Amino acid sequence: MRRGLFLASVLLLVPALGAAQGIGDVAKRERAKRKTAPPAKEHYVYDNQDLRKEEPPKAGQTKAADASSQEAAESVPPEAVPDSGPSEFEMARSRIADAEKRLADAEAGLGTLQARIKGLQDKLNPMSPSFVYGAPSAADPMAEEARTKDELRRAEAELPGAQQAVEDARKELDDARLGRQQQPSGAR
Repeated sequence: MRRGLFLASVLLLVPALGAAQGIGDVAKRERAKRKTAPPAKEHYVYDNQDLRKEEPPKAGQTKAADASSQEAAESVPPEAVPDSGPSEFEMARSRIADAEKRLADAEAGLGTLQARIKGLQDKLNPMSPSFVYGAPSAADPMAEEARTKDELRRAEAELPGAQQAVEDARKELDDARLGRQQQPSGAR
């Protein structure tokens, strides 16, 4: 029994020793390969200057060439450079920012309207702490309820318009992000 257990443990250790030796050999070969391999190519790093040029950099262009062109551009007085106005990139960013603001405003308006509707519904709910029914007075027995219902109807009538404004603002933002031109409001 002991002899079988000893034999089994020896048989399990022999392949592990061989595998460990194989891994060391692989690591040694990999180190040697890295030492003899040519150094990796230097990658070009894009910066804001590349975006302003609106053309891809030429193969082999380096940062030194960018620095010399930057120095040459800075040596020209600003009066000598004609003002070409905002670039397409700046106009697109401005359009996206405007669309994001309109979307935020539309969502805020919708949220305010929904909160107002909820408040009015609570006034008409007998289980709500803000329920308007109380002891009716001789001067105003049912007027508070009628005013609340009328205001609720008006607010609910405004809700589809506010939801449509949010939907339109989202579409406008999507169009701005994708660079699509705005369609006239009547065309769909």
